[in-house]
Amino acid sequence: MEKTALIELNESNLKMTIYRVSGSKSEVCLSLSHSFPVGKEIETEELLSPKTRKDIVDMLKIYRKMIENYAVSSIHAFMSNIIVKARNYRGFLDEIYNNTGINFSIVSDEECVKYVFASVVGSIDIAKGVFVFVDQYKTYLVKYNRRAVLGYIVLPFGAFNAGENGKTPNEIVENLTKKIAAEEFIADIDEETKIVGCGRAFISTGKIAKKIQRYPLDIDNNYVLSNEILAKTFDFVNGLELDKIKKIKGIDSDDADKVVGGMAVVKAVFNALKSNEIVV
Repeated sequence: MEKTALIELNESNLKMTIYRVSGSKSEVCLSLSHSFPVGKEIETEELLSPKTRKDIVDMLKIYRKMIENYAVSSIHAFMSNIIVKARNYRGFLDEIYNNTGINFSIVSDEECVKYVFASVVGSIDIAKGVFVFVDQYKTYLVKYNRRAVLGYIVLPFGAFNAGENGKTPNEIVENLTKKIAAEEFIADIDEETKIVGCGRAFISTGKIAKKIQRYPLDIDNNYVLSNEILAKTFDFVNGLELDKIKKIKGIDSDDADKVVGGMAVVKAVFNALKSNEIVV
């Protein structure tokens, strides 16, 4: 029985999971996650600060020791492609490798679409439609049929960067709706097309919507989010301060500051696609 380590550096977290693998079966031995402001720094400065770089490298050194202690035989390390926006990203990758021996691969948008879609398609009963994945700084719209991706677009906003300073949540939704509706990609998407929503933005929206709706089942997957319930949920969240959002049962405190932005993107997708419901 082998052990393998999966390391991920995304826009806000460095994560490591060590698995015990036997054939097609796997078991989690260890799971760690640490917060780093990678996305914020790159979006504002187009650089990673010396402190963030040092802190990440120091944590990876600790991960490396844990990997050795667990007698891990293979390491798979991946990094969000937001990193390429940082002017010093090549030096950062070299710094990581020179200090830890860990070689990170940068996940392209195409690979992201392929991996996220593949992880979800088996758990939904909608053979053909549009798959929407709201990430922290990007939103992916994917047309699919059965298990085949027919095409996709990447929109340059997500749960973290959906808003603009001085804009109200409703103004943000209106602005995002116009941007999505202007994409030629959605021209042939009609009201009858089934929409599938994936990612923390949809999960968090669904959790709050179920409480407002007094939904009888505590399920996330395949929950049908209607336009009417979304409108009520959006209005409810708009009136809450961040501390109160953190106290909503089922919402991770690390996700609280992304809830309003993520929900604004979800609502804009509803509006632009003229959809009556989305399956989470």
